[in-house]
Amino acid sequence: MNVSDTAAQAAIGAAARELHLPTVRTEAIRLADIAVRERQTHLAFLAEVLAAEVDERSERRRTRRIADARFPRIKRLSEFNLDAVPTTRLIQAAA
Repeated sequence: MNVSDTAAQAAIGAAARELHLPTVRTEAIRLADIAVRERQTHLAFLAEVLAAEVDERSERRRTRRIADARFPRIKRLSEFNLDAVPTTRLIQAAA
């Protein structure tokens, strides 16, 4: 890593902090290394960084909404008992 890379990392960190982009701050260097290895264009690298930020925000939003809902316990669709639903038995019998 050379001096200009170090300065660029510092600038990315400062700008990401100012713009409230925590995932860009934490993932930009890792994604840049991948971009160099895969010979991605600048636009492809930027798209990856922004996609990472969007994905992380979506996940945080989902987690926050579940917490705000104050469900008594988290239930997964895989835990649902289809045999307990009367209409399901009819559909399964018809199939």
